[in-house]
Amino acid sequence: FLRLNRLESQFVKVKEVSRKTIVLLTKGKDGCTIIERGKELEVPTRPLLEKDPTGAGDLFLGGFAYGILRGYSLEKSAQVANYCGGLAVGRVGIPTKIKIGENLV
Repeated sequence: FLRLNRLESQFVKVKEVSRKTIVLLTKGKDGCTIIERGKELEVPTRPLLEKDPTGAGDLFLGGFAYGILRGYSLEKSAQVANYCGGLAVGRVGIPTKIKIGENLV
């Protein structure tokens, strides 16, 4: 997997790279895009009021890894990732492990 944000994606030949690995393009309030073998799947996120983006990328990746390790599809894993990233931006500071766990169960 390769995770890129919008800015980083401007410097990478995303379609070409997606032939060899799955690309996750994070788009903030617009969710993310999964690009696999040149095909794109948009995965929107729920509307949120952004208070602090600290940790959003880390929580996004953790949520995606959680989904993959649980055997979820790429789309469902991205939905979990979007949700986890949203936990970070909806509050000031980084959510605790307990707070994340409460929301995933």
